[in-house]
Amino acid sequence: SSIVVCETNNASATITISVVPDGETRAAAYEIFSTYAIGARDTKIISAGITLNQGDKITVYASTSTVNFFAFGAETG
Repeated sequence: SSIVVCETNNASATITISVVPDGETRAAAYEIFSTYAIGARDTKIISAGITLNQGDKITVYASTSTVNFFAFGAETG
C-alpha cells in the first residue's frame, strides 16, 4: 500500500495522516505522520505497508487546501 501526497501550490504545508481503527476517532495515538512538512510543489510517496481491517479508515489533514492525497492498496481475502 502507498499514499501519495502532492502540494499543488507555491507554499509549503504540513500534513498529518492517521490510521484509525473501526469505532475510534482520530487521535494522536493513531498518527503515522504528524505535522510532517511538505515543500511547495512537492510530491511525497509514502510506502507504509498499511493493513486495514473492515471498518478501519485512513484520515488525512493538511495545513492548506492545496494538498492532494491519494491512497493505493489491494483488497485481499
